Amino acid sequence: STQSKECAPCRYKLLAWPEGIGAWALLATLIVIGWQSFETSQSVRAAKEAAKAALLQAKHVEASERARLSISSANEKESVLRPGAPPMYLWKIRNVGRTPARLIETQAVCQITESVKLPPDPVFPPKSVPLGGRILGPDESLDFHAFWTDERGILFREAVETLNPVWLTAYGFVKYMTVFDAEVRESRFCDDFIDGSDTPVRGENPTRIIFRPYLDAPDAYTKST
Repeated sequence: STQSKECAPCRYKLLAWPEGIGAWALLATLIVIGWQSFETSQSVRAAKEAAKAALLQAKHVEASERARLSISSANEKESVLRPGAPPMYLWKIRNVGRTPARLIETQAVCQITESVKLPPDPVFPPKSVPLGGRILGPDESLDFHAFWTDERGILFREAVETLNPVWLTAYGFVKYMTVFDAEVRESRFCDDFIDGSDTPVRGENPTRIIFRPYLDAPDAYTKST
């Protein structure tokens, strides 16, 4: 009977001890799983931060390296009124960016203006000048020309003998694409020329037409994307 009294507690201890090991093993397993989950979440967060930084860097590169086209009146020796010739208007497109541009179309209007204010949105002829995807490299430019018009859009083809007091308004656009995406970009401009004198157009000294940016033009005339 003495032996049986001594063996009973031993038997209970041997039965209880493995259950204790199982609890510690389970706790250790949970700790390992929790740590692994933490490490995984940290890795995911780091990957997201790296992807975000890479995207911001890509956008910065695009913003600094993409093609940007400027468009304006061409104030050169051709921008003159010659005796006996119909008045012509010239505009210029220049790539002031760092990568090539693919040109889509352009159009400009030079009108004899009588109204005090321009309408909120520019009105262009129904047909623009198609450019067929021509490549314009950095610092390259192209010139275009058109006849003057009145505010109704009717072409002014008559020879100018005298430049009466006149206000000319010129505005236009160019649409293009960059090498970074397929988005169609657009640049617009608006210039004007005012001469309040009766200037004769004759002899070998043709009248120069010098356009300046029209600072009071509505925003729709000068937007750029």
